[in-house]
Amino acid sequence: MSLVAPENDLWSASFADDYDAYDDDDGAGSDTESRVAAMVQVDLDAAHHYTKILRHVAAPAVRQLLRRFRAEHERHVGELNAALGGMRDNPLDRHTEHRCSVLAGVSASFHAWDPAAALDGLVATERRCNALYDALLELELPPEVRALVYRADLEERAHLRALEELAEHPPGA
Repeated sequence: MSLVAPENDLWSASFADDYDAYDDDDGAGSDTESRVAAMVQVDLDAAHHYTKILRHVAAPAVRQLLRRFRAEHERHVGELNAALGGMRDNPLDRHTEHRCSVLAGVSASFHAWDPAAALDGLVATERRCNALYDALLELELPPEVRALVYRADLEERAHLRALEELAEHPPGA
């Protein structure tokens, strides 16, 4: 059973930098384990992005939606990290200093001036998560990990649809 993805997939193309930046593998794990670990970091980054944006959102319905999405990202982090712990000896420590993406910081900063720009940043974050979960599903994963990734992928798709709808029809417009 090969755990290495083909050369022409998303891992070796546009998203390789995302994973290389987050990969804390010490060489003891497989490529698949490193990719799951990197997805945990990307989901954690998304949760932090929502936290930053929520500081500037006043509309109750939008706040509720964004809080739910943040909670789902946090759940993905916990579930995938637990699965990762079963795959290798050094699961990620969720409580260490977080390396937040530039996109999350810039998007949150712009929200004070332009809420639409901040929403665009969240949409970009969700597109990134969707693409990376899709790429994970192309790998040979243990069945319990595949089930977690599949469910998270479905939730990420729902996040993206809802945010695109929100961008199209903002509250009060």
